[in-house]
Amino acid sequence: MIEDRDFLMRQIKQMIQNLGKILDRNTLRELLALSEDDMSNEELDSLYLMGQVDIIAAEKQLTPQHLSVDLGIDIDRLEDLFKGQAFLTEREATNVQSFLETQDNSEPT
Repeated sequence: MIEDRDFLMRQIKQMIQNLGKILDRNTLRELLALSEDDMSNEELDSLYLMGQVDIIAAEKQLTPQHLSVDLGIDIDRLEDLFKGQAFLTEREATNVQSFLETQDNSEPT
């Protein structure tokens, strides 16, 4: 039973990362309507933010090494974050948000 729950949570995390690429954070929360017992806001935010980083990395063809430097996150930890096997710390989340804002501001208008 616990293994089934773990499997389902892994699937949900992957789905959140993918949906985070096309939905905003509030819409994602409403759609999923997860209880705090299932996933904290911080965990949901982490998955959402990493989905946004994944979009930018793909669009700009950024390597994991480049992302590691830009985000100030060790490359092995970064891999775990992308897989949903770890969640951003407060400091990492701040770094990621700054990175995303920088990328948004560098877009040609």
